Amino acid sequence: MRALVCIPLIAVIALGFQIDRTLNAPAGNITGLAFGEGLLWCLDSGSSMCYGVDPVSGQVESSFLFAGTEDFSPGGLTYYNGNLFGSFFSIAQSSEVYWYSTSGVYQNFDELC
Repeated sequence: MRALVCIPLIAVIALGFQIDRTLNAPAGNITGLAFGEGLLWCLDSGSSMCYGVDPVSGQVESSFLFAGTEDFSPGGLTYYNGNLFGSFFSIAQSSEVYWYSTSGVYQNFDELC
């Protein structure tokens, strides 16, 4: 995970940008990040938990479980129009996208392939 973070950091530093702040991750296996409604949303692959983190203080303001995803591995996360969309992958089954409101209410899922 650290190697993936280092490449963008090297590009940022090479372009003359500086890091404003760093935050501690709310869990140990974050695989997806999204920003919406003033929070940085983090999806943990170990637990399928989604955390809404205040980007200034680093405090967890909200959290909920992406339920029904036990047989899948979480991948990416995106925010759109008040909803969070999490991609989940399985070797034995098809991949799916689950979406929840930012308050943790299940909306639906879609099978990708």
